[in-house]
Amino acid sequence: TEMTENGAFKKTTRQTALDFINMFAEWRQRLNTDDHCELLKKMLADIDYANKMKLDREREENVNEVVKSLSDFRTMENLMEHVSLDFGAEEADGITDGVSIMTLHAAKGLEFDCVFLPGWEDGLFPSSKTMDENPDGIEEERRLAYVGITRGRRNVIISFAANRKVYDQWMRSQPSRFLSELPKNNIRLWLDRGIILTERLYE
Repeated sequence: TEMTENGAFKKTTRQTALDFINMFAEWRQRLNTDDHCELLKKMLADIDYANKMKLDREREENVNEVVKSLSDFRTMENLMEHVSLDFGAEEADGITDGVSIMTLHAAKGLEFDCVFLPGWEDGLFPSSKTMDENPDGIEEERRLAYVGITRGRRNVIISFAANRKVYDQWMRSQPSRFLSELPKNNIRLWLDRGIILTERLYE
């Protein structure tokens, strides 16, 4: 606020800066009183995030889904502590053994003794958008599947959910079609109790 009061900015710029400072002060005040999910929704609405970032409907829904996922944390402070711990662990000096979390694109050219590939479900991988709108894109995602599988020197563990919560509704999931393309002789299968795997996987 000191810079806005000493004439460092032009009048219009000064007013814009003051509006942002006041908005930030309101968010900070609400931090101890409002539900953190609702507060984040308000913050995104206040800055008109979707329009400023020119998000399409699917990406805007993805942002909303991330906001809803914050309900796993009791407060915003818990969330920030969780994020800080994750980044701190990755940046710790002298650590040679650890877990690396990355996208399949970022994993190209790397190898690990053990690789975990979660979320192998139709609608996630391949994505529902690819399946519905861009059949040719399935080939690209199939190549990414190959990238992921070939990152493991010894073991590759692929997982999928029987049910997944999407936009506040539980949806039944189907194993990714890519799983049916894996050689059966190279697979050992573990199933949680209550999950039925159809023969579709090996057709």
